[in-house]
Amino acid sequence: MNLQRFQPQSLVARLTLLTLVIVVMIFLLLSNYMKSLMREELLRFTGEQQRSALAVLVSQISHSLQERLVTLTTVAGRITPRDMASPMAGQAFLLERPFLAKVFNGGVVLWSRTGQRVTDAQFEGMSAVNQPLDPQELARLLSDGQPLVGRVHRDAQLKIGVFAIAVPVPCRPVPRPCSDRKRLAAPGR
Repeated sequence: MNLQRFQPQSLVARLTLLTLVIVVMIFLLLSNYMKSLMREELLRFTGEQQRSALAVLVSQISHSLQERLVTLTTVAGRITPRDMASPMAGQAFLLERPFLAKVFNGGVVLWSRTGQRVTDAQFEGMSAVNQPLDPQELARLLSDGQPLVGRVHRDAQLKIGVFAIAVPVPCRPVPRPCSDRKRLAAPGR
């Protein structure tokens, strides 16, 4: 093979080859710089997009939880001592409100002030109502009297995450019969 042809013979050929090598090196360096610059910009824009999507998701979840808390607080405000007196009365109270099935698909549980389960109403056959609150969460709800959103638990049967929303039932005095009121109001007794 004749290698003499590939060796630059003249000064013009040598300068052309040197210029070509310099231009190719500049293009390679410039493409590397642009690639790193584009990667940084793309990561920054992707991060901003993810943060904004997360902010929208968080606001939707917060709004949805707030709606559920308001609904549950409204329903709890309508519970009477008669509804808490027996499991059948409590269950009748819960079942008279069919909109609860759409808002709380895992069911609704009614607890007494001592932490005892009065009754529950399951909707759509979900098992989440069986263990809605941890004992610590229930104790905190009963002691503080503030609404709470429980921790997420994994339901073994449904293989999904479930959580509880709990609000306290406001204290109402038990109404006394009219004859008791007359005796209490009678002078000298």
